[in-house]
Amino acid sequence: MSRYTPPEQSKAGQIFDIAVVVVAIFVALWLPLKLGLAGAAKSIDPLDAKTWDALGQNATMASIWEKLGYTPETAHDIIQNRFHYIIDWPTLII
Repeated sequence: MSRYTPPEQSKAGQIFDIAVVVVAIFVALWLPLKLGLAGAAKSIDPLDAKTWDALGQNATMASIWEKLGYTPETAHDIIQNRFHYIIDWPTLII
């Protein structure tokens, strides 16, 4: 019995395959962001007291935020911008 020899693909075919895969990956990553199906949270959980303690930051974390030029007021939106996990079961099943 002879050994199986797979068919050889031309260089143009390989380049075309690579282009299709790159475009497919780009669309798969970009389209959900464009449609608003993925990405950052859409709402910020507001806090009345904007202090490092209220934001859940310890002294070490607060010192790093301050080294980066943030105050509790300016870091509030970044820290409280949390992703809310909501599963839409009918859409998931479809």
